[in-house]
Amino acid sequence: MLLSGFILVMWLLQTSRCENFTNVVDIDLKPDVPIIINDDGKESILNFNYSVFGNTNVEALFVVENSKKAEIIGETLLVLNESSIGEVSFKVTGKIIGRTYLNVLVREYKSNNQANETLLEKFELIVTRVSRPIDTAFNVVIITLVVVATMAMGCKIDPEVVKATLKRPIAPIIGLLSQFLFMPAVSFLAAYYLKLDPAIALGYFALGCSPGGSASNVYTYLLGGDISLSVTMTLVSTICSLGLIPMWLFTVGQKVIYKGTTMQIPYVNIITSLLGLIIPVFLGMIIQYKRPNWAKKLVKIIKPLVFIFLLFAMTVGVYANLYIFDFFDLIILLVGAIIPYSGFLFGLLISFVTRQPKKNLIAIVIETGIQNTGIPIVLLRISLSPPESDISIIGPVASSLFMPIPFIIILVAMEIRKRCCKKRLPDEKNDLAMMDEPATFTKLAEDGSPAHSFENLNSHTHPISNTDR
Repeated sequence: MLLSGFILVMWLLQTSRCENFTNVVDIDLKPDVPIIINDDGKESILNFNYSVFGNTNVEALFVVENSKKAEIIGETLLVLNESSIGEVSFKVTGKIIGRTYLNVLVREYKSNNQANETLLEKFELIVTRVSRPIDTAFNVVIITLVVVATMAMGCKIDPEVVKATLKRPIAPIIGLLSQFLFMPAVSFLAAYYLKLDPAIALGYFALGCSPGGSASNVYTYLLGGDISLSVTMTLVSTICSLGLIPMWLFTVGQKVIYKGTTMQIPYVNIITSLLGLIIPVFLGMIIQYKRPNWAKKLVKIIKPLVFIFLLFAMTVGVYANLYIFDFFDLIILLVGAIIPYSGFLFGLLISFVTRQPKKNLIAIVIETGIQNTGIPIVLLRISLSPPESDISIIGPVASSLFMPIPFIIILVAMEIRKRCCKKRLPDEKNDLAMMDEPATFTKLAEDGSPAHSFENLNSHTHPISNTDR
């Protein structure tokens, strides 16, 4: 009796499907999701199992949601026969690293030949970079340079100078609030509301949360700012970043920027990487206290180290990360410029409002707008998994292109002015020498012989006494 009832129910369901031309289609990916392919242009084969229950034919359409990241090679339409089970293969190639979806649409034709298309399955598709020896070498060199530069920064910190600067805490507090309140806010607003890719937005946000670095100290020195204040602000912000960077990333980064995505920010990796980047500052300070001679040698290598860093980044770094330029568009470059330039303007405004002296103003402006780009690049590259580890550094790299531009222009203008002043200086000295020489104008007599010279007149002139005045 139970068996008869079950058969009757199945027959009714099948009849209902036939009358409404509705089929039951099941498509499974083999192996399991997510689909991971490389961006090297090589074809990857995807195998799907399908099953159809019904008495009419249906079509399955395979579509990559973002065709810029990947594409299917060949035919993407599959005709599924009624009541059939089988396997089908497709070739997929990756273009640009990132995440997208492979959508399976089922198309069924009704009695009036009108197609009814519905989304059946949505498979996550991840395009990653092929790991190469040059990528490993680049990561090792960048990490080494950042750690050594950070240690050298610690070596040039004089605790007495820091104490003296902190006794007038208004300027350091202004810089700290600017770096860890205003900069995170502007970087979040710019990246989030311009609808950037979550990984790129996270990179910009991490940059906005980062402290200053040695570059800000160098620019402060070259532009005549208060170098003691600059170094103190860098030290304070670097120490505070141990707690503030994780706080911002684990709150706004995870809950807002990554909201609605399958990505997770690895807390332990972030903190571990941050400790590895910040601890060298304290090691440098210990070296400066225990071994001053060693500290002097380390400080001397900062400038050549910065040069080597820039040279390496502009050559090997560009070659190893050519994929970054595929992501550059007007919006990404615009955000890259907005973040540091907003920092410069805010630092200038808050310094005027608090009536800071000129040297403090220069230091605050530079410290606010210039972030230590090495920290977010190394931090995100080590902590995140592909492809986010590669995509997230696009923001810091783009912003680093715009940071030094205003200061380079100012320094070039200062150098031109200096050289022009040097050229004018000899002429001015000659003019002053002629003015200092005694006048030798003479008055000619009627016979043409000189009469009295201006010197002779002066020699016969009596000095004016106080009573004559």
